[in-house]
Amino acid sequence: MTKADGLIVKGVGGLYAVRTPNDTFSCGARGIFRKRGIIPLIGDRVGMQITDEIKKTGTIHEIYGRTNELARPRAANVDQAIVVMSVARPAWNAGLLDRYLTLAELAGIGSVAVCANKSDLAEDETVSGLLDPYLTAGYETYATSAESGAGVEALRTCMADKLSLFAGPSGAGKTSLLNMLSPSAPRETGGISEKNGRGKHTTRHAELIDIFPSGLCADTPGFSMLDIEDLSVSQLAATYREIGRIAAGCRFANCRHETESECAVKRNVGISIHPARYESYLRLIEGRA
Repeated sequence: MTKADGLIVKGVGGLYAVRTPNDTFSCGARGIFRKRGIIPLIGDRVGMQITDEIKKTGTIHEIYGRTNELARPRAANVDQAIVVMSVARPAWNAGLLDRYLTLAELAGIGSVAVCANKSDLAEDETVSGLLDPYLTAGYETYATSAESGAGVEALRTCMADKLSLFAGPSGAGKTSLLNMLSPSAPRETGGISEKNGRGKHTTRHAELIDIFPSGLCADTPGFSMLDIEDLSVSQLAATYREIGRIAAGCRFANCRHETESECAVKRNVGISIHPARYESYLRLIEGRA
C-alpha cells in the first residue's frame, strides 16, 4: 500500500477527510489510537496508508507532533484563534468572551484576536467601547458585519496563510462570516431563538474551510457555556495577559491581586489594565482558594 502525508480537514463519525497536495482521502484511524485515548483532530498532520487510489480511501497510521491542542472546540496546530462575539442579537457577553480567551491562552495559541460581529447593529462608539478592554490588553481586534461586509477584508488579511480557528457562541455569526471569506463553500446559517434570544446551532461537526485566496479556518460548533472552574487563581491570572505581564511586580508571590497591599496589578488598573477586564478577573476567581 502507498503511504502519504496529509492534513485532516474534516472529521465525522470516525471518518476523516485527509487532504494531500493533489487529493482528499476518506480515512479511518488505526485502533491503536483509540486504545491510547488519542483522537485525531482537524488540523492534525498525519501519515496514512492509501488503501484505494480510485475510491480515495486510506487509514491514518501516524499523527505527527502537535504544536497545540484545543479540547473545546476540538482542533490542533492552530496558528491563531479568532473569538467571534455578536454586538447584538444575541447581546455582547464579555464574561463568556473572557472565558474563550482564557482557553485560547491555555492552549498556547500564538496569536489571539477578538472580533465584534454584527457591528451594523450598533453605533461605532458603542462597538469601540466593547473592544477597548481587549485593545488595552494587547489583542488584535476587528469590527465586522456579515450583512454589510464591513471589516471582512481586514479579517481576511489577518487570516492569510494561517490555520485560524473561529470560536464563539452560537448566533454570533461565525458561519455567515465564513460564507463571505469562502464564497465557494456556502454553509447553512441559523437565526436567533425567539424563546431565549440565543443562537441556534448550525455547525454540527468540526471542519477546515478554505479562506480565499489563502489560509484555512476551523468552523466549529458553538458553545454557550465553558467550564474553567478547575483553574487555580494563579493559572487564571496568567491567562489574563495584561495581568500576567505585571504580576511579577507584586510584593507577594502568591498575590491574588484582590485585597493585598503593594499589588502591582491593582496599581495599574485604569492604566495598562482596563477596569472591565480587572472586574472580569475578580468575578472568575470569586470563591476560589
